[in-house]
Amino acid sequence: MKRYILVADIHSNLPALEAIMEDAQSLHPDGCISLGDQVNLGPCPRQVMDMLYAADAICLQGNHERYVLGVLDGDPAYDGANFDPVRFTASELTRRDVTLPELVSMPPVTFCHSLPENDHFPIYLPERSVPYLRERTKDDHPLIICGHGHDATYYSLPGLQIYSLSSCGCMNAGVAGVVSYMVLYLEEDAAVLRRRDVRFDCTRVRKLFEQSRLREMTPVMARIACMQMMENREYIVRFTRFAAELARETGHSSITQDVMAAADARFHWPDGKTTAEFWR
Repeated sequence: MKRYILVADIHSNLPALEAIMEDAQSLHPDGCISLGDQVNLGPCPRQVMDMLYAADAICLQGNHERYVLGVLDGDPAYDGANFDPVRFTASELTRRDVTLPELVSMPPVTFCHSLPENDHFPIYLPERSVPYLRERTKDDHPLIICGHGHDATYYSLPGLQIYSLSSCGCMNAGVAGVVSYMVLYLEEDAAVLRRRDVRFDCTRVRKLFEQSRLREMTPVMARIACMQMMENREYIVRFTRFAAELARETGHSSITQDVMAAADARFHWPDGKTTAEFWR
């Protein structure tokens, strides 16, 4: 029986990945598989990729690697101020780092980021996912292990099972200072998943943000990501939706720097501080 370490959605959170890799040593795994979104949002894309390379990990492409490729290609879709973290990430990596396979098959398992045909499918929304999954062709991929949803979700439908793992670096509804990963026990006709929870020093996350060019480039987006990684609570989607709505109200086609500043001033920050005060 083979034993694999599974990680998903690290999002450049180096302290979380270090804690996982240290804990996993005692398991003597046969390999490590990272289910996409290794990078972006956090301050350490280069260090995260180097650690995964050192572990000979199989890394898959997620939607955030695709965003980085879009920036490298000059795609204007990523011109908004909310994509500043992507531009930072692109400046830290090479095209090779983010040109990755979209899926890997190890029967009976298919590994991908969200679904084999869609790296951004909302696997975290059962009311949208179940009707779609009932209609898709299931014969090619009867057992899928993926990430993307940031919180663990399991689907069981006729002829199809999907395990969507929680984020290792940017969970939406977790415990502060705790990172979760999975151990996969794999045979030809059997797959067993076991969760492991590991503590990590989330105060190091803030220190790495403070030392990073990311905070200098985009203090508001860096603040949002830092808060989510330290607290394991969802802030990123809430803030970007708030800023996007403000952009529409003020007649902007994207989130400009002016819109970002206005959103910072109006957003309901849980600590009551402006971003400038947060980083002081």
